[in-house]
Amino acid sequence: MASASSLSVAAHVLPHDKYDVFLSFRGIDTRLKFTTYLYDALKRRKIDTYIDDQLERGEEIELALLEAIEQSRISIIVFSKNYASSRWCLDELVHILKCKQKYGRIVIPVFYEIDPSHVRKQEESYADAFVSHEKEKRFKDKVLIWRDALSTAANLSGFDSQNVRTEAELVEKIVNDILGKLMRISSTSVRGLIGFESQIQQIESLLCIDAEDVEFRLVGIWGMGGIGKTTLADAVYHRHSSKFDTCTFLSNVREESEKRGILDLRNELFRKLLMDKSLSIDTPSIGLFVLNRLSRTKVLVVLDDVNESEQLDYLLGQQVVFGCGSRVIITSRDRRPLIERVDDDLIYKVIKLNDVDALKLFQLKAFRDGASKIDNSELLEEVVSYAEGIPLVLKILGSLFRNCNNEKDCKDKLKILKRFPDKKIQDVLRVSYNGLQEHERQIFLDIACFFKGENKYDVERLIEMHGFCAPLQGISVLIDMSLISISVNDCLEMHDLLQEMGMSIVREQCTFDPGRRSRLWSVDDSYQVLKYNTGTARVEVMFVNISRIQGLQLSRTTFKNMHNLRLLKFHAPFKHSQEDVDEANKVYLPQGLESLPEGLRYLYWDGYRFKSLPSEFLPRNLVELRMSYSLIEKLWSNGKPDRLSTEDSVTVIYPGNAIPEWFSYRAEGCSVEIEFSPDWFHNADFLGFALCAVVASEFELTCQCNYKTHNGEGYGYSSIIPNTVLRGARTNSDHVLWSFTGAKHSSAGASLVPFTKVAKASFHFYASGFIKGILKACGIRLLYAHDSGSGPGKPNRDVNTGGTSSGLADQTVDENNATVLPDVPLQEVEQPSKKLKRQAGASTQKPKRKTQAPPYLKDFVPK
Repeated sequence: MASASSLSVAAHVLPHDKYDVFLSFRGIDTRLKFTTYLYDALKRRKIDTYIDDQLERGEEIELALLEAIEQSRISIIVFSKNYASSRWCLDELVHILKCKQKYGRIVIPVFYEIDPSHVRKQEESYADAFVSHEKEKRFKDKVLIWRDALSTAANLSGFDSQNVRTEAELVEKIVNDILGKLMRISSTSVRGLIGFESQIQQIESLLCIDAEDVEFRLVGIWGMGGIGKTTLADAVYHRHSSKFDTCTFLSNVREESEKRGILDLRNELFRKLLMDKSLSIDTPSIGLFVLNRLSRTKVLVVLDDVNESEQLDYLLGQQVVFGCGSRVIITSRDRRPLIERVDDDLIYKVIKLNDVDALKLFQLKAFRDGASKIDNSELLEEVVSYAEGIPLVLKILGSLFRNCNNEKDCKDKLKILKRFPDKKIQDVLRVSYNGLQEHERQIFLDIACFFKGENKYDVERLIEMHGFCAPLQGISVLIDMSLISISVNDCLEMHDLLQEMGMSIVREQCTFDPGRRSRLWSVDDSYQVLKYNTGTARVEVMFVNISRIQGLQLSRTTFKNMHNLRLLKFHAPFKHSQEDVDEANKVYLPQGLESLPEGLRYLYWDGYRFKSLPSEFLPRNLVELRMSYSLIEKLWSNGKPDRLSTEDSVTVIYPGNAIPEWFSYRAEGCSVEIEFSPDWFHNADFLGFALCAVVASEFELTCQCNYKTHNGEGYGYSSIIPNTVLRGARTNSDHVLWSFTGAKHSSAGASLVPFTKVAKASFHFYASGFIKGILKACGIRLLYAHDSGSGPGKPNRDVNTGGTSSGLADQTVDENNATVLPDVPLQEVEQPSKKLKRQAGASTQKPKRKTQAPPYLKDFVPK
């Protein structure tokens, strides 16, 4: 054998992989027995192995050997009794360890009929060999290098023949280990497998493949389309398939089961696992003989792209039991089929690539040599950010940009993509959307068009106002389908490409006429519809950012044909004062509005320019009304709207700085205390509480309700008042908020209160996390069903009461429409540190007067 000094290795160039394994051994010890058995076994398993008798005649032995070491993925060193006596073997060993250090090559020591400590410490026959070497002066400098190499190699993980019963068993263990390592090397070197290593390791840790105490394990891989689920499963499969009796990777279960049927797919799975080409089962049940064969087989199975639990019922039914040590991996976009079979902590959610790995993958696919033709780093980052870390999108983008020869070509291609998304990308993403039920699709479209980044609870109530029941359940399905996620602060998150897909689906409803689409969110589309009055009954939701419209005059009949409009929002985001909103608002109504759609349930209009809403508007279905920074003084000009919604909660927000007088219990500050007459509560009549507050900033209003019965028992609960959140838009000027909250629906705690026994109640309003004094005043009113008057000992139960100090009601007397609770004189309102007490239904010293009902509460409840 040869001297290591005869070859100089380039430290930074990885040699070409020519061989799988290099065998280093002492010929006189093992060539005709163990080494031959090992070589034959490797050859039978199609592992390309270098052994020194492969040398062709005329070839210089030392150079060929050293090159073979460098070009081998794995080196096996067979330490035997006389290995150290060969200087060529020792030089070989030194070069093997150099390649391990420089190139990361794998080295496996095999201790054949020798104690590893003898190699490590150079004892027994190894000590004798070094006595001989040290006598030769020409090897004086090499002796220390050889000793160090032996000690290093002996400390590596390997195989000891003394721990195995037979040579055949030792050979089998070594070959299986080599196969596993080669699988790992080949899978990590696959071109394009960038940024996945840490995720592969996490999935491997869940599988516990090498754990002898884990008899069976089922692991799920979950994530959105194109995120890399199949790639990860494929890498894990190839790394570990050699450790099982048989393996099967069943691709595209969703698609193939639709094409061929699930029974045919199951037959394919079982044929591969049992290596039985003739196997065919046409019935839902599986015969006992097949089940017994499966139970004796250690398998690795990957079921890729499962989308229904029924598929797993057939492929992995309760009757199927695999052999000890088996592992099954299921990939899916939908979490629901997984949670029925896989433990929660064994479902791995795939994460997107980081920016560095995303750029590497894009460059690898876009440029043949992996080197970018574009010097503009900002442009490259913009291209990569478009994909937001989705590997499949990055690969498609790479192929699209491959023909771009300069920076201008890349810029043009990116502009086209942003305006017209690539069909291949859209097709991948639409698979999940197509798997939704119709109402789930509609919820997805609402979120894509309007609610990305919005608070989850706000979105739930707006979706319900749009007309879709059980929004919480729908949102949960979208989360399970990897279409949305929830941030740590409870906001809805959605990948930009999924959002663009949702918007494209709405645009496809009518490509050239936005007035015939169900949803309008684009400033340009909204402007076109409003300017040319082209809205139709197809429009259900319209959100308009008025600060981005450069001058628009609405006609009186703008909304006349939008019969199905449910949610209407004219908003000026990031404008926090009356002056800012006035300056930003370029939407004008020179002739006012004739009406608004009767089906409207949500009306939000920053900077509304009139003192009342249209006289013909009948708010039969209105649930929430927000008129921040508007000129509104009363909500309807004729004082006779039909009635507001009878939902469990109704909210109104408008500019003002005082609690309306029809709130019979009022106080400055944040607390109100009430004393009740004995028969104040009647199940058939009592509806709930009207709550009111004057606020001056962004808030989430909560009311702490405490009740005491006649015998002194106490009941209390806190409840966030529905629909009272002004998120994202601070109101620096004062606004009045009132809300109706049904007594039986306001919170779980309220249902436990025995209202028939309650004698006293206190209401404390607060806005968590905001400055003290933001909540300037509050008020309470008891609401009862409409009747003809008040009986003895009962409070007057009319909801159409009182004038308002904020100017929101006409102050004329209406003898026919109103019976009133006594009003609280303004001088009775105490300072914030005190609480106002009144006896419900008791008269005050102030004479009663009957006034016309506030227009916005006229016929508030059904007759």
